[in-house]
Amino acid sequence: MTEEKKFRTSNQSRKKVRKRRSGGLWLLILIPLIIGLGVALGLTVRYILSLRENRPLQTVSPDATLPVAESTTKAAENVETPRNTETPESTEAAETTETTEADTEPEATQPSEAAEKFSPTKSAAELLPVPDGIVRDGDEISKGGWYGGKFVRDLSTGTVKCEWDRSAAIISMLEKYGAIYHKNQDQKVCYLTFDCGGTSNAEMVGEILDILKTKGVKAVFFIPGDFLMSNLNREGEAIRPDRAEVLRRIVAEGHLIGSHTYTHPQMPKLSDEDFIMQLNTQQNRIDTALGYAYPLSYYRPPEGATSERDLYLAQKMGYHVTLWSYAYLDWDASKQMEVGEALEKAKIGLHDGCVYLLHALSSTNRAMLGDLIDYMKAQGYDIRRIDR
Repeated sequence: MTEEKKFRTSNQSRKKVRKRRSGGLWLLILIPLIIGLGVALGLTVRYILSLRENRPLQTVSPDATLPVAESTTKAAENVETPRNTETPESTEAAETTETTEADTEPEATQPSEAAEKFSPTKSAAELLPVPDGIVRDGDEISKGGWYGGKFVRDLSTGTVKCEWDRSAAIISMLEKYGAIYHKNQDQKVCYLTFDCGGTSNAEMVGEILDILKTKGVKAVFFIPGDFLMSNLNREGEAIRPDRAEVLRRIVAEGHLIGSHTYTHPQMPKLSDEDFIMQLNTQQNRIDTALGYAYPLSYYRPPEGATSERDLYLAQKMGYHVTLWSYAYLDWDASKQMEVGEALEKAKIGLHDGCVYLLHALSSTNRAMLGDLIDYMKAQGYDIRRIDR
């Protein structure tokens, strides 16, 4: 073999060796790359599957409209659930919210199965027994009814004199359990509260709402069972559609709803279980009327009759017992005071931190309400909602 052939053979061999080496290097690079891509793909698939497995089920919140009877659901779709920790921004939104009602009058509704699940939020088993040492007799607080002291305003000078007030011991007990008698007594503020029992109807409450809206004032409406229900028997009871509609309007226009019990009994005379039942049942009926779980936080005992036992249980159930520091004889629809006389009495009762009790059934109250609000404002008073 000549030298030239040997050189070509040797050169070809070296080229083959280099190709084999370069091919091996590519394999060394590609194999880890393929493995890495496979691992990444596997992890991606696993992540996607885990997301699907862990995705929460759709649940109904208090803000949502629950599937109660059709007549309450239609209007409730446009109502937002109120919150206890309401901000000024949320209040402004509530003030501008408008309710839209069906053109035809809805039929009376029966509490649905879903509505029955709204409440009670706390059962008797959770709340009882009442601790030893809690006084059950209401005499040390209110003997058959609440009397809110007497504060007299001189209309010519604007000075206020306290002619008599409840004892320091009673006021201390109210404060201990978060009950309200006065509120913010160191400020020029007052509060309007309306009881909607007896012969009160939706038209009367609507008239009050019209006045409050015109004056830019918020209030709390205490609702008993007889305002809402066609009867108070557990069987055959039906929510009155016009009453459900006015409750939705109360909330939509930025006011509060309070509980005035289901059958309006003397609460200190009830057993512990019946006391709890009264508040839980009324919570349920208000929820059903609105179409969602409304966070009731204020409870007014019928006639203001209360005891330490009542204050204790109400607090445990999340309520502020709401009494008053001004009221007058306005609860008998057949014995209404002359408008000018009632307005004068209401003006004289104005004092710092005053909680007014007015009954919605009173034609006199509705006639004088706008003038009373104007007087309060002219005297420099801020008319607040009870939770402010």
